Amino acid sequence: MYDTIATSQPGVTARFSDVPLRSWGVDLVLTGAGGIYERLVMPDGLTVINNPCGSGELYDGAVTPGSYTRRIVQGQLGYVALSVTALRLNVKFVTSTNTVLDVTNL
Repeated sequence: MYDTIATSQPGVTARFSDVPLRSWGVDLVLTGAGGIYERLVMPDGLTVINNPCGSGELYDGAVTPGSYTRRIVQGQLGYVALSVTALRLNVKFVTSTNTVLDVTNL
């Protein structure tokens, strides 16, 4: 529904404020498109992760991180692994060569 590659598209992150996800108890939005891995943290604390899950070509153009971007990985296919405990949601990006390139805990 949303294109999360907010780093190179002004105004994209504003669309997340159109839906009150945080007030509904949402902590994490996962999307899969765009050809890069990107983790963003919105001003309200919502974490958004775009995963290059192999749905198309990897994006190899220049990407300038936006103010909400916390991590960008280009040129790597991979998956997002989630582990859940009673108190925590652990998220990591693992490449197709089994290398962990990003970890965050919510």
